[in-house]
Amino acid sequence: MTTPFYPVMLDLRDRPCVVLGGGAEAEAKVRGLLAAGARVTLIAATASENLARWAAAGRIRWLRRAYRPGDLAGFVLAIAATGDPDLNRRIRREADRHRLWLNAVDDPPHCSFILPAVHRQGDLVVAIGTGGKSPALAARLRDWLAGRLGPEYAVWLQLLGEMRPLVTRRVPDPGRRKALWYRMVDSAGLDLVRRGDVEGARRLLQTLLDEEAGSPDPVVPARHPLGPPGNAPLSPVPGPSMGPPAGDPAGDPAGGAGSAGWGQAGSPGTVYLVGAGPGDPELLTLRAARILAAADCVLYDRLVAPAILARVRPGAECIPVGKAPRPAAADGAAGSAEDADRPARAAGPHPGAPEVDGGWSQEAILRLLVDRARRHRVVVRLKGGDPMVFGRGGEELAYLRRHGIPVEVVPGVTSAVAVPALVGIPLTYRGVASSFTVASGHCQGGTSQDWRRLAAADTLVVLMGVAQRQAIARSLIEAGRPPSEPCAFVERGTWPEERVVRTTLAEVAAGAVQVQAPAVWVIGPVAALADPPSPRPAGDSDPARTTADPAIMASPRR
Repeated sequence: MTTPFYPVMLDLRDRPCVVLGGGAEAEAKVRGLLAAGARVTLIAATASENLARWAAAGRIRWLRRAYRPGDLAGFVLAIAATGDPDLNRRIRREADRHRLWLNAVDDPPHCSFILPAVHRQGDLVVAIGTGGKSPALAARLRDWLAGRLGPEYAVWLQLLGEMRPLVTRRVPDPGRRKALWYRMVDSAGLDLVRRGDVEGARRLLQTLLDEEAGSPDPVVPARHPLGPPGNAPLSPVPGPSMGPPAGDPAGDPAGGAGSAGWGQAGSPGTVYLVGAGPGDPELLTLRAARILAAADCVLYDRLVAPAILARVRPGAECIPVGKAPRPAAADGAAGSAEDADRPARAAGPHPGAPEVDGGWSQEAILRLLVDRARRHRVVVRLKGGDPMVFGRGGEELAYLRRHGIPVEVVPGVTSAVAVPALVGIPLTYRGVASSFTVASGHCQGGTSQDWRRLAAADTLVVLMGVAQRQAIARSLIEAGRPPSEPCAFVERGTWPEERVVRTTLAEVAAGAVQVQAPAVWVIGPVAALADPPSPRPAGDSDPARTTADPAIMASPRR
């Protein structure tokens, strides 16, 4: 049965706390209590070197003896780091008599509270608990977050804190104030801080406040304690500002209540055209992962892996708008948006979806993007591969700009390059191929590619070419490519069903090669250079997929 712990953050400044035990665990707990400003008493017959030093310096009070009944009187909080469950049981009984909160290290049955793993950046504190089941997992998650919440977040939080009294005074309406806070948090201010432009971030926040409140405020916030922009720049950790979390009943950005009706409160939200890569969630960019974690609404294509969708913020609206191919034109590159030209078949049609052959038209998707941007703060158009490679990202970018919707492109790892590389096929190779060309085998409106012109490429990568592979191969041979030229099809690259078919143009032209879409087709001498790669490690055997990043979702390869 799960214990329903209630997470709180305590103000222990100048409050009396006691730690029982003198080993390494006791030292860690004393260190944390001192950092919180507590007055610490240590009860232990012996103590570690640091504990003894702190006692000698007067930082803690040390009673050099074992625990005795009655020792807990007068304290507000106790930590038992004894390593003795029987002793902890007696300590817990006394703590209960004194109505005193007790943590017994590595002994959950005798705890009345547990301590989370904590990551701090200035006033930003992130605490992770596991209900006492696995402190090691909590620590690993903390370390993972520490690599993503760098010192720029402490500076950004300080700037937001400076603005709080001004926002409260100048924007008295709670609804407008809440909308303004989220515009500030979702602004480019964090990116400015990352680049070391603290003053630029401060001016941006002031401008947003002035736009909402009307006239400029003569009061200038205090300068940040880190000093002027001339200081050394902060580490450039990629990623957008984090979006609103779920559940903010108080109307303050300490939490979030979703974003329904966002456009009614002010400016429209931002649409992010995000590339999801070829399928494996570990090939997502850091920026893409952070935007998905902040999303209010996600419109996703059919070739986006479920493990990638699992990274979307819980509670976000997710709408499948991908275009499924006709049986006669089944094609596309694994995990990419290259299926965007074909008629759609929505997976579970969304209410009110204009349909073409049972699915979404591109025009309907464009209108839906504008509609959701007027309702939400963070809207994601999630496409496999890269949104600007056969993914209609350019059309969507232009359409959103024409309608006054803020939009940002988040590039993805394109399957045209990544999928061949992952199966050991280099697109360029010194002395063999110094360039490559990427072409679509499926053209809009029944038009055809100029294969004679494309045949001159050192390496030719064809996306969406499975259905027309026989005709394409014949056209390339007629244009001068040798019939014996090596080529390779990679079906569903990075997915569990991944399959590599190595063949020649002549065999493809003769109809002797059976391939299933979606697939990436590589044509040229490089297709024969690499032997089939050794099986890549999976699961716990892969050193890159261990608890170093416990938040990585299950990969399609597993």
